[in-house]
Amino acid sequence: MLLTQLAIGQAFKRQKKRKELLRLGFLAELDDLTQIRLLARYYSSQHYTQKINARSLLVSKYAFNLNGYSNQSSLQNIRFLQHEIPKIAEIFNFSVNRTARSGYRTDSITSCCIVLSRLASFCRWVDIETLFGMHSSALSEIFWEAIESFIANVGHVLQFRPHFMQQRAVLYAAAITEKGTPLDNIVGFIDYTRIQMSRPGGSSALQRSCYSGHKRFHCLIYQTITTPDGLIFHLHGPEVGRRHDMTLYRDSGLDRHLSGCIVIDEKQFAVYGYPAYMLRPCLQVGFPLVGATPIEAAFNRDMSAMREAVEWSYKDLKQMWSSPDYKSLLRVRKAPIALMYKAAAILLNCKTCLKHSGQVGSYFLVSPPTLENYTSGGNQE
Repeated sequence: MLLTQLAIGQAFKRQKKRKELLRLGFLAELDDLTQIRLLARYYSSQHYTQKINARSLLVSKYAFNLNGYSNQSSLQNIRFLQHEIPKIAEIFNFSVNRTARSGYRTDSITSCCIVLSRLASFCRWVDIETLFGMHSSALSEIFWEAIESFIANVGHVLQFRPHFMQQRAVLYAAAITEKGTPLDNIVGFIDYTRIQMSRPGGSSALQRSCYSGHKRFHCLIYQTITTPDGLIFHLHGPEVGRRHDMTLYRDSGLDRHLSGCIVIDEKQFAVYGYPAYMLRPCLQVGFPLVGATPIEAAFNRDMSAMREAVEWSYKDLKQMWSSPDYKSLLRVRKAPIALMYKAAAILLNCKTCLKHSGQVGSYFLVSPPTLENYTSGGNQE
């Protein structure tokens, strides 16, 4: 482990500065109390540097080796099987050639495992130093640059892709209809989720905008469409916590995409949402609860049972990738926390495509697309 790494370099700078202050203090013939304080700070800095050196020596004895993982430990720690990691790393190109701040370099597989390990658990960086043989500052810097590169390269898969939906709309509608729904043209379910975060610092205006009066906490909102094969087909966000559902819907531009792309053989397909959304040909909602007839109440009951699928996808994402839902880590203006949630959604879709079926796919019994087909937007057969 090089001594030029961030934390060690800062420790040596502090020690050098305090040593110089101590020398100047003796030359200036300061009073005894001031000299004692300078001497205590110098020894404290020296002890701190020795501890960092000892930790760096320990970390340098380890090196990351994916082949040392069994399938069980691989699923537990990085959420994918051992032989799937190289495929994920190759498709998404996680490699970090040189970080902008300190110039760290890692190969694609190691960067991919750092990202997966961090998203899967909210452990501290120092807890996984010996796992990767890197200092905590290096792990943090590599993680954020890999996440930013990942979203910049493949973040488009969370946008609404008309061609991909047209290929699978008939399959989705048939799977939902087989479950006994009153409508035979539903291809997915739309909803939103609030992710609680730490109270934002800075201006009170920012705190008010991120505060949800309904949930009574600060949060960010994401709108998603979940399809019967378990994919988070579309994700829009983040938006501040006080926004309404229809505001998210208008800002996402879904109305334009849905009304124009899922008319197949003169049949209008649609997504289903709960009554807070506005009824449209491409967006079906339930009947108002007040004054509903028995037939309308039965319709709402049957469709609500199907709409729970979108809640299952939120549950799968939080269970599989717990870090983007850990409140203490989500500090707006301190880190790009929205990238973590988007990366987790894409990686959950990757698990679905690799036949790690979640609750949604198991319920509707719809085979997901291949990973290559998903990432290419349906252009591969």
